[in-house]
Amino acid sequence: RPYSWIDLVLIGYLAKFFVSGKLAFELSDSYFIVGLLCLWFFFNIMLEKKHGYEYRGEVSHVPAVGFLAMASALGTAANPVSLAFVAMSAGFSLLYLEKKVVPLLGKLSFAVRGMVQVSYFLYALAFFTSDIFSPGAIAISAMVFCIYGARAIVGDLRDIKHDSERGKTTLPVAFGAKSAVALAALLLLAAAGLQVFFFHSFVVSLPVLLFMVLLFFYENGYVLHQLSIHKTSFFHISLISLFTSHDAFFAVLIFLGVFLNSVFYP
Repeated sequence: RPYSWIDLVLIGYLAKFFVSGKLAFELSDSYFIVGLLCLWFFFNIMLEKKHGYEYRGEVSHVPAVGFLAMASALGTAANPVSLAFVAMSAGFSLLYLEKKVVPLLGKLSFAVRGMVQVSYFLYALAFFTSDIFSPGAIAISAMVFCIYGARAIVGDLRDIKHDSERGKTTLPVAFGAKSAVALAALLLLAAAGLQVFFFHSFVVSLPVLLFMVLLFFYENGYVLHQLSIHKTSFFHISLISLFTSHDAFFAVLIFLGVFLNSVFYP
């Protein structure tokens, strides 16, 4: 899933620019980027191993362990506290793999997925500060959880027919599409509310709020999932603009163009 690399890197830069407040890209950034990619490879290799699709060939868990060790080494060199977030990432990733086996985890897979992303953010944050649990960092962690939790729900809404036919237990299958939409909307509203309360910019939250409204009126699950990915990226970019004292309006305007084109020309 190459599209998820972008948000992974953006989460890392979100951590960096939250701390530094200066929009500067440096060669040393490669350390936290490579560390995050290693965590991402661990998750995806283990996911492929769990799926065991015959048409994709056999996958070994050995490279996954190697990537986890590399992420641990890079994180430890920057800040030993990062090891806790490597463990957190691995733990929630392994929980996510059991969602097809354990019905409760299937229903809560959106929350587990959100926590995986929170662990990525905290891992990157540990490269730049020892004050991991400042009010601002906790607020961003909560926003990341809400944004990615809602994104996972939208993905399950897209697949609701497929999952139901194959007996998979997801939140939309268990409680219905309307209940899932309502929960996704609440998570997005919470993310927007946290952003406005802690960082005081309504403009930054516009992509999230626009997408939240669309959830109630648009039924094309594939377009919704694509827009959910775009919304996530633009929310990160808008926050980075805010933290580095740049106006987020232009980024939101670009999102509006992507949003309207995707809705009316799917």
